[in-house]
Amino acid sequence: MIEKKSLKSRFFSRTSHFGLTGKTLRYVITLCAMTGFSLFGYDQGLMASLITGTQFNYEFPATKSKSDNDTHASTVQGAVTSCYEIGCFFGSLFVMFYGEKIGRKPLIVIGSVITIVGAVISTTAFRDYWALGQFVVGRVITGVGTGLNTSTIPVWQSEMSDPSIRGILVNLEGSTIAIGTMLAYWIDFGFSFIDSSVQWRFPVSMQILFALILCFMIINLPESPRWLISQSRTEEARYLLGQLDDVDPNDDRIVAEVAMIHDAVNRSKQEKNSMSVLFSGGKSQNMQRALVAASTQFFQQFTGCNAAIYYSTVLFHETIQLSPRLSMILGAVFSTVYALSTIPSFFLIERLGRRKLFLLGATGQAISFTITFACLVRQTEENAKGAAVGLFLFIVFFGCSMLSLPWIYPPEIASMKVRASTNAFSTCTNWLCNFAVVMFTPIFINK
Repeated sequence: MIEKKSLKSRFFSRTSHFGLTGKTLRYVITLCAMTGFSLFGYDQGLMASLITGTQFNYEFPATKSKSDNDTHASTVQGAVTSCYEIGCFFGSLFVMFYGEKIGRKPLIVIGSVITIVGAVISTTAFRDYWALGQFVVGRVITGVGTGLNTSTIPVWQSEMSDPSIRGILVNLEGSTIAIGTMLAYWIDFGFSFIDSSVQWRFPVSMQILFALILCFMIINLPESPRWLISQSRTEEARYLLGQLDDVDPNDDRIVAEVAMIHDAVNRSKQEKNSMSVLFSGGKSQNMQRALVAASTQFFQQFTGCNAAIYYSTVLFHETIQLSPRLSMILGAVFSTVYALSTIPSFFLIERLGRRKLFLLGATGQAISFTITFACLVRQTEENAKGAAVGLFLFIVFFGCSMLSLPWIYPPEIASMKVRASTNAFSTCTNWLCNFAVVMFTPIFINK
């Protein structure tokens, strides 16, 4: 039976849906997913300008570069920025092992709460009271929350999307990563004019607002019907499918869909548990699928996207030799171009298909970075402009292709039995590679 209206039903029910049905409910689900990924994007762009800000370096002097050869400061910069990825990795690892058991909705709620806790810890770090350590601990905790969310939200949304537009909807999540990054850059730039610790505390605390909105929305939205059926909660699943399609739960179309999902679930239950199946071969080729899914995240990172996104301001200042203020402005413009470049992906994702778009994006990014490094072989003012053009061209190709594809592709190629585990495995790969890139980029720039 569906839960009666009560405090538990309102805040903890797997069948809450804001009283909405049909397309309106699907739009709100999409908006919730976008909120989660905009928070992810905001976190990506947050540290870009903060680590070079006067007030941040006053509160955390270990991050201040004293000379062009200050490898220690570069290492600390990389560690403070990349510690977030360590938390994300462990959050994704948790989903990989326990995601199917707990369910999609509770994991997103937990991820939101953990993000809030981490952001509060980072925001309240004060000089002379183990400030840098507290800030890092908060960043790691925030990362755990992001890891839970980014491993769960794509699966949650894809399992409730109309198959004909599933790719476009998940692509929308990827686009909001860029929007979140753009917001972070412009907020950092705006608050750089404030000569107090508010310069960095407010941008850091903004994570709390994103997480609160996400938490409120997901508490009032439904669990994945596919997950409910896999847990033998068929009545709830039928009810939710009816709400999603705005028809009676006993409608023939819903009965047929439930039967189809049941059949897929029953076939998968004849196999072993999700984790052992994930790394198995056989007819399902689950391990091969998992490796292909993980490779998309691996190559996304090692094209250099987060070297540019996390450190574009530093790259403009240290490598292309622009002034600090101009570097911040160009960093904010860079993030805006990044957000706008996601628009073509909505037209290309279904028209070109996944594989061709991967190839287009990788080729464009390779050409762009070739332009950048060629211009930096001999550093002159004119060459510096050419290098900046290469960076902007790179982010255009990345935004219209490789940004969203690694989030769309893994749930699509995984079998239903290991869909959550495959997505979490690919996301773990993302965070490990992300950590490596973000950790060592400041050291490479310094050298």
